[in-house]
Amino acid sequence: MPRDPQGSEKPGEPHKTVRNGNGNGRGSADRSGGKVTDNRLTGLPQDVGRTLPHSVEAEQGVLGSMLISPRDIIAECVEKISEEYFYVPAHQTIYTVLVELWNAGQGIDLITFTQTLRDRNVLDAVGGAAFVTSLYT
Repeated sequence: MPRDPQGSEKPGEPHKTVRNGNGNGRGSADRSGGKVTDNRLTGLPQDVGRTLPHSVEAEQGVLGSMLISPRDIIAECVEKISEEYFYVPAHQTIYTVLVELWNAGQGIDLITFTQTLRDRNVLDAVGGAAFVTSLYT
């Protein structure tokens, strides 16, 4: 029988999502009886060790936008995201320093930002001056 858009077998029947240990939304069937198990009921972790979805390029795009147009972009970013939204630790550091400079009312450009990272002894940890410069392009 074809499935309706909700995923139920019969029209009007509510959709049931059963997750297996991989967290992919598919139940795990017991070959002996076709029984479907739900790990939420067993208390077993579903996504242990799973890497969260992320995009390094998207993170760099956000940081580059913040550097190119800090007055407009940083104000918008601080309302919607925080450093925890960044997967790459270097990107978290760059975001944090940008927001701190913006909150302090300091001007942000390539030279002053790179020098601030150097003064805080984190320039090499975030990839060096060449990486910071690459965010502008």
